[in-house]
Parts: sequence; C-alpha cells; structure tokens
Amino acid sequence: MNKSKKYGWISVALLVLSVVFIVISLSTRTPADTESSAKKAERVLASRLDILQSFTDKALAADPAEWLDIGRLPSDMVIYRYVDERLQSWVNRFPISNDQLSSGMLFQSFLNPRSALRTPLGELKEDFSFSNIGSKWYLAKKVIQENVTLIVGLEIVNTLDTRSFSGINPRLRIPENHSIQELTNSGGSPVFVGGQPQFKILYNSLSSTPPVSMPYLWLALAFFLTAALFFLLAEPSAKNLIIELITVLAVLLAFYFSGAKVSVNSGLFSPLLYADGTVLYSLGALILLTLMLVMPIWSIFIARKDLRSFLDRYPLGVFRVLLLLAAAVALVAFSYVAIKSISLNSNINLELYKIKEITWVSVLVYLLLGVLFSCIPMIFTMLQPLTSRLFGFHQDSMSIPNRIGFALAVAIYFVSLTACLGFKKEQSGMEVWANRLAVSRDIGLEMQLRLVEEKIADDPVIASLSVLPNAGAAIRNRIADNYLARVAQEYDLIVSVDGQMDLSLLSGGEYISPGSRFVFKEGSDALVVYIAVFTYYVKNYGPYHIMLQVERKGDWRFRGYASILGETAPGEVLIPPTYAYARYQSRSLLSFRGNFAYPVHMDDELADAVYSKEDTHMKSGGFTHFIYVVAEDESVIVSRRTIAALYYAVSGIFIGLITFLAQTILRPRRRKSVFEKKYFTTRLNAVIMASLILALVSMAALSVYFVYDRHEENRRTLMTEKINSIASSISTRIRGARTTDDLRSNEVLRLIEDVGNNTNSDITLYTPNGMVFMSTAPMVFERNMMDSRMDGEAYRNIMLLTSRYYIQKESVAQNKFYSMYAPLVGEDGNIIAIICAPYTDDTYDFETNVVNHGISILSIFIFLLLFAILMTRRVLDGMFLPLLQIGRKMEDANLDSLEYIQYDKEDEISSLVNAYNRMVTDLSESSRQLAEAERDKAWSGMARQVAHEIKNPLTPMKLQIQRIMRLKDRGDSAWKEKFDEVSKMLLDHINILTETANEFSTFAKLYTEEPTEINIGELVQEELAMFSGHEDITFDYMGLDDAVVMAPKPQLARVFVNLINNAVQALDEFDGGRVMVSLRHSVKDGYYDIVFEDNGPGVLPENTDKLFTPNFTTKTGGSGLGLAISRSILQKCGASISYSKSFALGGACFTILYPKNK
Repeated sequence: MNKSKKYGWISVALLVLSVVFIVISLSTRTPADTESSAKKAERVLASRLDILQSFTDKALAADPAEWLDIGRLPSDMVIYRYVDERLQSWVNRFPISNDQLSSGMLFQSFLNPRSALRTPLGELKEDFSFSNIGSKWYLAKKVIQENVTLIVGLEIVNTLDTRSFSGINPRLRIPENHSIQELTNSGGSPVFVGGQPQFKILYNSLSSTPPVSMPYLWLALAFFLTAALFFLLAEPSAKNLIIELITVLAVLLAFYFSGAKVSVNSGLFSPLLYADGTVLYSLGALILLTLMLVMPIWSIFIARKDLRSFLDRYPLGVFRVLLLLAAAVALVAFSYVAIKSISLNSNINLELYKIKEITWVSVLVYLLLGVLFSCIPMIFTMLQPLTSRLFGFHQDSMSIPNRIGFALAVAIYFVSLTACLGFKKEQSGMEVWANRLAVSRDIGLEMQLRLVEEKIADDPVIASLSVLPNAGAAIRNRIADNYLARVAQEYDLIVSVDGQMDLSLLSGGEYISPGSRFVFKEGSDALVVYIAVFTYYVKNYGPYHIMLQVERKGDWRFRGYASILGETAPGEVLIPPTYAYARYQSRSLLSFRGNFAYPVHMDDELADAVYSKEDTHMKSGGFTHFIYVVAEDESVIVSRRTIAALYYAVSGIFIGLITFLAQTILRPRRRKSVFEKKYFTTRLNAVIMASLILALVSMAALSVYFVYDRHEENRRTLMTEKINSIASSISTRIRGARTTDDLRSNEVLRLIEDVGNNTNSDITLYTPNGMVFMSTAPMVFERNMMDSRMDGEAYRNIMLLTSRYYIQKESVAQNKFYSMYAPLVGEDGNIIAIICAPYTDDTYDFETNVVNHGISILSIFIFLLLFAILMTRRVLDGMFLPLLQIGRKMEDANLDSLEYIQYDKEDEISSLVNAYNRMVTDLSESSRQLAEAERDKAWSGMARQVAHEIKNPLTPMKLQIQRIMRLKDRGDSAWKEKFDEVSKMLLDHINILTETANEFSTFAKLYTEEPTEINIGELVQEELAMFSGHEDITFDYMGLDDAVVMAPKPQLARVFVNLINNAVQALDEFDGGRVMVSLRHSVKDGYYDIVFEDNGPGVLPENTDKLFTPNFTTKTGGSGLGLAISRSILQKCGASISYSKSFALGGACFTILYPKNK
C-alpha cells in the first residue's frame, strides 16, 4: 500500500473515532436520566460491596484477641471490630466523636460539653442501610458473630469534600450533575442494594454542568483535526487544501462560539480557570484561536509543493516572502498576548522554576505554545526556495546550528517574558497583602467583646472573687468558661486584680467603640491585645478593679493544623512561610514575621528608599523586598528570597532542550541506505550515547535520592526529638496523675497550650481507647475536619507494641503531613493518654527543592550529554572518515571513476587507506588495459557491423546490375524495360546505406557535445512543428512552458525526432492518426515527465523487452539503432526512458523521466 492510500485510510479511521467520541460526549450527559445513573450505581455498588464483604470475612475469621490485620482496606471503606461491645480494632475511621455501641458507655466530650448523647453506630442493623455518620453518609451494617460485632461501611457521600459539587464518592462514577439524597426526597430514581431501596439519585438542576462531556468533545476535535491533516497528506493538492481549510476553520469557529455559551463548570471553557474579555473568554477559547492560526500554516506546509508550482506562474515572489515573514511575526505577537493575558488574568503559573505551582493546566499551556511555535520552522522552510531564487540566499532552517539558534531564542523568550510578567503579577499580590496587613484589628473578636462586656461587668461571681487575694486565675477561668470559651482557643486571657494591674498598658490604646471598656493595642511583636478594666462595687468592701487582657497567641497561624489546613481567623492574612513581612510606623519597626532580619530602626538610606516612592521594590541580603506605603508615615515591606540566576538558566536550558529535541524528532530525514544503517560508527555512537545517558541519569537519580534520604533521616531525627520533648514537658508537669480522668481539667488544657506555644505545635490528647478528649485545636475535631479517633496503626504501635514513640505520614483534605505519637504514662506506670502532634516545622518546601534540584541536574546533564554526543560524533567522524570514504567510493565505484583517499596520519587506518590506494592504482591500470581491449573489440565489432550493413544491400545491387548487363550483351531489348526498375531499387538501397552511415556517424559523436540550458517545452514544440506536413495526423502538445533543463540540444532534439517519427510511421496505414506529447511535473521529486503517445497499434507484448536493444526493429526498413541510441543519450543526461500502453489513446506510450535544472 502506497503512502497516499495509507494516509487516506488513517484519515478515515481518525474521522470515525471523532464521530465516536462525539456520540460518547452526548450520551454521557443526559440531564434528567437518573434511571440509567441509578442502574449504573447499583452495578458499581455491587462490585464495591463484594470487596467490602471479602474484607469482612477476613475480619470475622481473625483472632479477636489480636489486633485486626486484614491487609490494605480501600480508603472509602471502614471496619470497626467490637469484642463484648468494646471497640478492639479498627481499619480506617468513621468521622464521629462517639463510636460506642450503647449509650451506657457514653461520656460527654470535654471538647464540646453540649454535644448530643447519640450512638449512631449502635443504631445500625444487620442489613445495609443508608446512614448519616458524622459528616459522611455510608452504606453501613452490623455483623454479629458470637461476642464479636463488626461495623462495616462504604462511603457514599462526603459533605465536606470540596472536590465536587455533590461530594459523591468518585469511585461510584455517578455524573457530577447528579446528587444523592434520602428516600424521603421527591423525584429522582432509587438505588437498590440487596433488593431494598437505599437512597435516591436526583438530577441537580442548579448545577452548572455542561450538557455534553467536554473531555470527550475535546478528544473528538483533536481526532478530527488530525484526520484533516492526514486527508491532506494523502493528496497534498491546492484543491484539497482549500477544502480542508474551509472545513477545519468552520468547525473551529463553531466550537469557539458555542464555547461562550456553556456553563461555568465546563472544564477549559470555565471563566473561573481563565478569562480575559469577550474574545479570550476562556482557556478553551485561547486554544481554539491558536488552532485557527496553526492549522492553516500546517496545512499550507503539507501542500507547499503543489501550491508552489501553482504560484510560481505569477511574479509574486517578494510578496510571498513578506507574507510569510508577517505570519511569523504575527505568531510571536499572538504568543506574547496569550502569555501576558494568562499570566495576569489567572492563577496559571508559567514560571517553570516555581515547580510547586506547576499544574496540568500549565503543562497544557506550554504544549499549546509549543504547537504555536512549531509553525515558525515551517515558515522558514517554505521561505528557503523563495530566498534562494530571489536573493541567492541558501540556508537550511533545520540544520544543527539553526536548530540550536532557534531553541536558544525560544528559551530566552519564554523565560524572560514569563519572569517579567510573573514578577508584575507578584507585585499586585504583594500590594493586596500589604493593604490587609496594615489592618491588624480583629473585627469579629471586637463584636464578641462588645456582646459579653456588660455581662462580665454584671457578673456577681466575678465581683465576689475580685476581693480575694490572687484571684486572677479563678476569674480568668470564670470568664473563659462562661463568656469567651471560643475566644480562649485563639487568644490568651490574662486577668489582673487590684495591686497587680499595670495601668500603663492602657496608654497609646484606642477604644474599639464609643462607650466600650476595651482598648485595642498592637504589641511590638505584632500580637493583637485588647485590654479592659472592670470596676465592681462589693458591699462592705467598696470598689474593686480587675484588668482583662485578651492577647493573640503567638505564631498560631503558622503551626499545627491551622497551617496544614490553611485555616485563618476572620480578617487574618495567611502568608506562605516563604515570605516575610514587616510593618513600620515612620522609621520604627512596629511588627514583623518571617526569616528576614529587618532593622529595628530605619537608617536614612533605607527610609529614603521606602518613603521616596509609594510602591517600589529593592534587593538586599539575598532577598527581594516589595515596599508599599499604606499611610503617610506607615509602610509595609513584604520579602522573599531572590530567585537565583541558576533557576532561570535551568528553566531556559530545559525549554531549549525540549525545543531542540522536538525539532530533531520532527525534521524530515533522508532515507538511509542499508550500508549506512549498518555503519560501525552508528553502532559505536549508539553505545557511547547509551553509556553516557545511563551514567548521567544514574548520577542524577543517586544525587537526588541521597539528598532526599539524608533530609528524611534528619527530619525524622528532629521529629523524634520534638515528640520526646513534648512528652517529657507534659509528663514532668502532671506528676501524680493516675487515670485519664485526672487529665480532664482546665489546668491540663492550659498546660498543653503552654507546651504547644513553647514547641510551636498543636497538641492533642487521646484516651487509652484512642478517642480524642483534649486538644489545643478543638475546632478541627468539632467540625469533623479531623477524625476524633486516632489512626489505627498508630494506636497499635503505641498501645499494643508499647513503642516509646511512633511517627507516620497521614493526610487530611488532600494535605499530607507527619503525625508524631507518644504515650503519656501515669504515676503507676500505666498509659493514661496518647499524645499526638503534627509536624509543621519545615522552614522550606523541601520536596519542591528536591524536584528543582533533580530537574536542574537532569537539564544540565542532558545539555552536557548533547554536547558530549556532538563532540563524540565529530571525533568519531574524523577517525572513521577514511573508512566512510572507502565504503562510499567502493559502493559507487566503477572503472571510470576510481578516486584516491587523502589521509596523512600514520595509524591503524593508514595501512588500510594505503592498501585501498594501491588497489585503485592497480584497478586504474587494469581498467585502462581493459578499456583498450574493449575499444579494439568494439571497433572490430563496429567494422563487422558496418561491413554487414553495407554488404546486405550491395549484393542485390550487384546481381541486378549484372542481370541488366547480360540482357544488354545478348541484345535483349528487355534490358531497357528493366533499367527503370533496377534504378529505383538501387536508389532505395543507396538510401538505406546513407541512413546506416548517418546512424553510425551519430553514434560516433555521442557524449562529445556539452550540455546547455534549454527550455524543454519549446524544443518539443519545435520538433512537432517539423511534422505538421502530415495532414492526416493530428499533433497535440500539453504541458509546461517554463520547464528548463540542462542537455545537449542537438542530441536531445534527435531523441524527440526519433520518437515522433516512430509514432508517425506507426500511423501510416491509419486514418485519423493522433500524436500527443505531454510535459508535466513528475511524481518523483526533482524530475519532469515527457510523454509521447499515439493511437497506433503499439508494440506487441513479446517485443517490449527488446525495444531498446541495438539492431532490433519492427519496421521493414531501418537499422534498429534509433531507440538504443536515444536511451544512451538520455542516460548520459541523467534521464531514463520507458515504454507502456497508452491509456488515453490506446497506442504506444514512451515516457522520459528527465531531471530538473537545479
């Protein structure tokens, strides 16, 4: 199968795939078809429940006295095992704070005394039911076997899951525009499990899900565009180019305008992902506009040869050059607009050195830009023949230097542009942070203080306590328990009574509102403080005063669960730990945060730099500082480490390498001969390249692994030291505690808060049964953001294996972190609690740095690898050049073109070169002798041929003359009658002798004439005009008028005359004869086809192989040398001639394949 047919079938197959994906995209989004979704969910649930049942069987078969070990249970399944109604083992966890089976074992949560006394697991039955357990809905049931009870559940809905609109378990494969509700809801379709309805699937009419599946539709578009390109590859003509472009642009425009009408949650068309006006209304629109630019250039590039042959007829060369250059400039301009728009109007990161912010969308944008820039080499490839013809400028756009230059230009362009735009975007973000940092007051807290202020002032218990000495702690507990319970989790409450109050703290404060007792102040350490003085009139004692300080706890935002979950208090600014900031009042440091040593007092130079302009930036101390003046005498400085030039260089190297490799892979290649494919240098290059790649990649991998392993080891050491320090600090301050109940007090809560502040950690205490009962971050448990029961594997290691500490990686809301566990041992040596603290002390993102390190090493190594390969190839080519020359010259060698090899070195190859040169000398001498012998033989044969050709007509001529002479001698009067007949016969034979002499004369003059530049079309028409006297024959010419070739004109004219004359002679006995000569571009690149056809009898099949053999002829007269000489002339011109049956006229058809003038 030829390429044309192959590409045609590929095009059809891709088009069929496109249609299939369109059908799939429509069938997967049937808005109100909840019935089919329910049936599908039943099948999926049956499969999932079978898996759960297999684990349930393992749990029932396990020894109830041992910890449950059933293998890796899927994360959406939970198994609890109870022995005698006591929870003994668990795999995964239910999000509830009470997992007992009966209410008799309940206790009120210390975290939330007002929690309901409910046992959701005890309400389950022995058949699956759709049950609400905490923040999730499960298909759950109870399995009882003797004294063992299993609670098993399969997660159906997670109400806290923000990854989807409905929170449905993604493993159930229910469409996003559907939701799951209880059976009591109207509408929808029920889902049956075990023959019983469990829940309903409803169509969510409020969801913004598009009516079609966009991923499948994009795949359909991709297959369609690829099919269009293969359609053009099958037959790259100007006609097919127009058809393809009209179709493609129509589809893209339809897709573009329909995309503006789809819903918000429609993938690439979502304006939430990216939007910039009505034209670039989404990332999908940008992709389609890019394809509208790319597809015409790709298509024109494919059909460039046929298009060039058409356009070459018109003198528009300079205009075409300018048009192509304008297209290249337009592509670069469009890329600039696209990069700028994406960088400034979306959260899509295009700065490759910020690895952590790279997403699949970033990769998609870079692929899109790569497709766009792939058009530029194509444009310069199409420019080559024009610049060569118009300006004499010859340049291969895909040569190695040009590929390197283009890759370098692309790398510099992308890195510099994305860096500048990224910095501009960062400045805008810094400005927002600065404005928010300038406002330090907590409005939510102030509202709470205003609500409880009068209640505290009227509290009789506090009034009574105020007269007692050292009553500050008791009053603080009263206020915390009754009025500011939530506030006490985020703020320290400090109470001072008469004689202990420092009224100077009130100076410089600002009342939060008129008539309020509370004064707002901001400490020098950036901590917010609210202070109030309450006066109580106590009977028999008089007035007494207390001072209440509500002070923000230090570093709570950057530690523990808040930093993991990204939680902040209302009005607070969560700044990544890679940034630092400082607030200055005039020149004095007001507050700061982070790892940069800001000056306490600005010097003149710094103050001038800060306050001379409103917004600016500067670099110092390895940091980049963004400076914002937020008031006349107040400024905010946000700082981060300056990005090293190495990261820019590595990004450029990476982009350059990808560009260079893409050009190398996609560039056209000449087909290598079998000899070249088996070159020794090719194999040696391959071995060296494979060895270098293996060595360099191994070094890079080992380097990254070593750095990562060393960091993990160091981090584990730090975590070990930290959990031991926390456990030791708590243990030393709870001496005398014997049971868990001894820890249920506010004093212990304040103790762990104090330890947490000192160690910069959140601390959680679990009971010996694994249930949380105290934490410095209770909100994350009350909101079910963290499970109230500790991890089962950690519990097993601490309680059953009695490990002194245990560290493991856990995840919450797709955030991974390390949790540290340690036992808290009571006075009698029993474990009375389990300590847990998340590790959040990493001062920098090590994983990102490891990735940066790995990419940097690999990029540099690949760059060095390419350099090494180029150098290796150059050295090997120099070493093996003589061998290559020997091989090529031996492959192309003939007795007329034996060449010597110049090699001046004395090494192992020189002996081979010398032997080859000696062989050439010997062969040259042998060929000279052979040529002389062949010439002698040829002249001998020529003489015999000439004698034969002359002798043949002379014999009958002699006999006829002798016959007339005998008749005359006898006086026979008949000799006069025979004289005219003999004279005619003699003249005919003389003509034959003349023609024979002319043929040999032509043969003798072969190869002596120099080729000249001639217009082959004009020559054919001139020769046809010579035969115009044959009125009974029609002569036609069709073809090109500007076909120029190099040829010896007299000899090529003789070839044409010979072929035309043969056709005329074949039509002598035919009426309505026709001879047609055609001149066209050959299917073989770089050649013309010259076709001679007639409607005569043609050549018999058995004679076709003898046509070009000397002395063979089918005519009654002639030497049989015409076609043989014609083929010899053409071969010397680099052309060829062949015979076939004419399909158009039915007679003979001779086709000459003649090379074009380069």
